[in-house]
Amino acid sequence: MITGAQLRAIAGYAFARGKAYLEEGRVLECNVADDTTIDGRVEGETVYLVRVVAAPGFLVGECTC
Repeated sequence: MITGAQLRAIAGYAFARGKAYLEEGRVLECNVADDTTIDGRVEGETVYLVRVVAAPGFLVGECTC
């Protein structure tokens, strides 16, 4: 399990940006795909696909942006 503080520390500037997108209603979809993966769609200049995968000891983020 990861805490909010740990996630903020790992994600750096991306955490604040993602939080702003959420508050602005730009997160269109967010789904837990399985025990290690969260998938979503975010509206920026276009609609981007995003994914966060928990691997042993770290997180991997992907975005089509």
